[in-house]
Amino acid sequence: MLALKQNKIIPLLIMLFFFSLLGCQSKMIHVLIFSGRNNHDWQQTTPVIQNILQESGRFTVTVTNSPENLKPSELDQYDVILSNWNTWPDVTEHRWNPALEKAFLDFVSSGKGFVNIHAGSSALQDWPEFQQIAGGTWGIGITGHGPIHTFKVNIEDTNHPVLKGLKNFYIKDELWNRTKFHPDVHIVCSAYSSPETKGTAKNEPVVITTKYGKGRGFYCVLGHNKATMQNAAWKTLLLRGTEWAATGKVTIPAQKPWPLSSKMAERQSKYWQQSDTTLALINGHKIVWQLNFPKIGKPYFHPLNTIDGYTLTWLSPPDHHWHYALWFSWKYINGINYWEEDKITHLADGLTEVNRQTVALKGDLSAQITMQLSYYPQKSDAVLTEKRTIYISPPDENDSYYIDWEGNFKAGDKDVVLERTPIEGQEGGRRWGGYATLALRMNTTTLTGISLLNSEGKKGLDIHTTPTKWTDISGIIEEDTTKSAGITIFDYNKNPRFPVPGYVINSENNDWPRFVYTNPGFLYNSGYTIKAGETLKLRYRIYVHNGSGNLTELNTIFNNYIKEKF
Repeated sequence: MLALKQNKIIPLLIMLFFFSLLGCQSKMIHVLIFSGRNNHDWQQTTPVIQNILQESGRFTVTVTNSPENLKPSELDQYDVILSNWNTWPDVTEHRWNPALEKAFLDFVSSGKGFVNIHAGSSALQDWPEFQQIAGGTWGIGITGHGPIHTFKVNIEDTNHPVLKGLKNFYIKDELWNRTKFHPDVHIVCSAYSSPETKGTAKNEPVVITTKYGKGRGFYCVLGHNKATMQNAAWKTLLLRGTEWAATGKVTIPAQKPWPLSSKMAERQSKYWQQSDTTLALINGHKIVWQLNFPKIGKPYFHPLNTIDGYTLTWLSPPDHHWHYALWFSWKYINGINYWEEDKITHLADGLTEVNRQTVALKGDLSAQITMQLSYYPQKSDAVLTEKRTIYISPPDENDSYYIDWEGNFKAGDKDVVLERTPIEGQEGGRRWGGYATLALRMNTTTLTGISLLNSEGKKGLDIHTTPTKWTDISGIIEEDTTKSAGITIFDYNKNPRFPVPGYVINSENNDWPRFVYTNPGFLYNSGYTIKAGETLKLRYRIYVHNGSGNLTELNTIFNNYIKEKF
């Protein structure tokens, strides 16, 4: 009987010991982030650092925006301190009170850790012990850097726990030259600083470690902005460096995909920025594109930029405040005007409402947005509904991208009549009549030398009202006249009335800036009736490209586009 009990107890003890080991390995690490002041954009980067740490499941994170006001006893509850804080340009002032300084030194020397990110050590340069733990700082009159660019980082110590098993990687960031390092630092990563990017033609340390008593310091000079922090290798350095500083060990695996090429690093420097009414793709600190979807009003893209941030669209220009850069609007639905808006209320007689939208973001930097919209006269019920699907491609190798825009317009229990201002030669016709549908207003404050081109090879205003598969507007970027860019709107071969007249305006007068505009002329010649209960489907592609529009290239893109399955 006793043997039987022993046979049961021993395996139970082994299991309890095993689970206790697991518990020790998975014990949460408590991080205190110093923030609230930095000559870099801490308002954006501190939340990114916090999220990366918390989402790993290994850390709990507390942020203080006033580290100098901490009570010494408050440090006891943490395992590691991470600094995204500095006092620049007053780097030799703002010493802490003696009790807090002693508590900080005791914290590290007792076996805990201190992590610095980028400029997080540019402070307290008149406190030698702090600089010894931090390991490096911006040397006034010594340290410098060239432009943000993509470069290779070489792992110098492949046996260090933070770097063990990792490969050299690429990152898009600032590369600091002649960083002021303490003599006792250990260099674990470096990067060649090329003279082509105002560098030193030397390998510059970018990740170092320090020792202080039983404690550990980890300084990652990389991490200038939110874009850099999207890099999988940088995230790995943050996670593993913080874990090592806190515990002396590393259990966290490398993040994926590892940026083994400059192309991958470039892609990982872009990120999404989202709110309740906007979605944008950001490259560094510049917008590539932004979709805006107000509750009441027409959804629109602005800005549509080149990959370098040059803006091609114009939102609410002074001549037509209801021009929303790239947007869709009917002119008249059942005789009610949905196009022009009141200058004060920004409402038309007919309202467009976004009832619901869903957003799907993909790892390749493509996005798909689905919207449910309704159209109705003010203080009345909807007469037309729409399911809109918008797909935005990732930037390609030429830094161009496209937007596929599809609208499915369904009439209710009555016919819906879509109309426009009549054109010349028709009753009540106007020279400028015939506009509606997907519309584009180009930004002539940033573009010069505007050129117009269509699929038939016609140029300039000769393309106005000419049936075409696509219309391209290109121009020279005023800020850098060595560059040009443009936007093409492709019709779709299964749209009703294909190919429709291309509607274009390219004019200026003494009262207004240059007026450059286009839309596919689905309603140009006549109105269109959607029968009760039936659906009208329209599809377009908007192509944002570098360089001027090229006839052969754009016709090739069109031919490939119409072969795609949707």
